Amino acid sequence: MPIRCTCPNGHTLKAPDALAGGESVCPQCGEKVLIPALETQAEATEPAQSTPPPLPANLVAETAVEWRLASPDGQQFGPTVETVFTKWITDGRVQPDW
Repeated sequence: MPIRCTCPNGHTLKAPDALAGGESVCPQCGEKVLIPALETQAEATEPAQSTPPPLPANLVAETAVEWRLASPDGQQFGPTVETVFTKWITDGRVQPDW
């Protein structure tokens, strides 16, 4: 069964069991993603927590601001987070004079 995880930029991913406990790269933004280890039988039978665990600090900081862009020809980009927006600039998708 695939392992569900989320990259630092919030993209939901499914990783094969073979990558459990390792890392990979998000196909959408290129960020490194830590793949959780497979649950042990004891963990799988424990009742769900009443509150979700806290988000990693870098994810909390990035989800606080949404970046959007409208190009001079009317194309709309976003919403996205700062690291993806920065990648758009370095990839040339966003021009300095916009």
